[in-house]
Amino acid sequence: MASESGIRKRHLDHKLTCDTSADESAFDEARHKVFVCVFLLAGMALLGYYGFYVNSGHNASAEDLQVKLRTCIGIISKEIGKDWQKLGVALRFSEQDLQEYEKETSYFTRSAKMLKHWHRKHDASADTLNNLIEGLRISDQMKLAEKCENL
Repeated sequence: MASESGIRKRHLDHKLTCDTSADESAFDEARHKVFVCVFLLAGMALLGYYGFYVNSGHNASAEDLQVKLRTCIGIISKEIGKDWQKLGVALRFSEQDLQEYEKETSYFTRSAKMLKHWHRKHDASADTLNNLIEGLRISDQMKLAEKCENL
């Protein structure tokens, strides 16, 4: 009888550790989404505060462009879904890079990591933002391209 109790305890301990890793994964993803939402709200607040409503982007400061670019990346990560790879191809990511991002558990995480990597390789200029918007158009993401243009 004592050994049966030990078996049940080990089974419950194993079940708890398995469930915990799934819960931690879900928690990490939820925490990441909250971070992006807060980041987006802060970016939109800064855009509104500084009155950044420049269509061409040539008169904007580097800081304003940086905020706009980061906000656009956050919006894309949240909304692009399964089409993240099309955008990756349009932004000239290699097949090997895209396969690396494919290992992530959600579309959101895949696109967020890909776009953060892309952002690190480019400066905060109007051309960089325009390249991202053009990449959205090439990958048939017209609504997202319009959202980024209208920030």
